[in-house]
Amino acid sequence: MSVGINSRPAAAGFALAKLLRNAEFRAYLTRSGWAGGQHIIMAGDGEPFIEVFAKMLLHDTGPRVMVALEDEDSPFGFGLFTMTVTDETVPTDDVLTVAPSASVGMIFSYLRPRKWYVPHNMSRPFLLERAEAPA
Repeated sequence: MSVGINSRPAAAGFALAKLLRNAEFRAYLTRSGWAGGQHIIMAGDGEPFIEVFAKMLLHDTGPRVMVALEDEDSPFGFGLFTMTVTDETVPTDDVLTVAPSASVGMIFSYLRPRKWYVPHNMSRPFLLERAEAPA
């Protein structure tokens, strides 16, 4: 019987929650820009990127969230990037326009290693920052 939860992202979310008990993983999150108490949004590789932004608004996460997706090539098996709503002036050479069909996995792959401002139809742009591999 289905309970309306996509099992793969839900299972990955539980795995991520379990890793939060690991001090090395929490240190990696901190080096990647996460602060204790900050929201982490679990996303599927093929999930439309715009849905992650919608989750940010729906769950009233505040201006900054960490996005995690399963990625076997990333430390601890999770790729990470932050999304921050910003008041910064957007430099024209750093603008990434995201197509409505773009997936989270596509964005994650493209972010190496720069920061990107992504315009949207809201009043402020947001900044995407890919987590660096642990030192």
